[in-house]
Amino acid sequence: MSEIAASPAVHIVAPRQSEFARWFKRFMFVPGVGGNFVPLIQAARVFAEHDSKAQSLEGWLVALFCLSCWLMYGVVLKDKVLIIANIVGVINVIVLCIGILMYR
Repeated sequence: MSEIAASPAVHIVAPRQSEFARWFKRFMFVPGVGGNFVPLIQAARVFAEHDSKAQSLEGWLVALFCLSCWLMYGVVLKDKVLIIANIVGVINVIVLCIGILMYR
């Protein structure tokens, strides 16, 4: 017979979020999503001027990598704010990178 005794079930209870923590999480949706529209503003300028000399493709590719990592982190945590904000960011950076490549 096995010497390993059956361990009692352990229930880990997540701490309750304070009212401030819940409010702050909702608030962070605004700068999280809003801040990820910056690449789209740059992309609009690139497409309007047909010129991407002022944009660094390498820098935006690093930003794309970072946003993708944050997106994966949000998926692992199942955090809707992180997921939505970083989906917006990834899409906008991809649009900008396409514009930079088109008008190099």
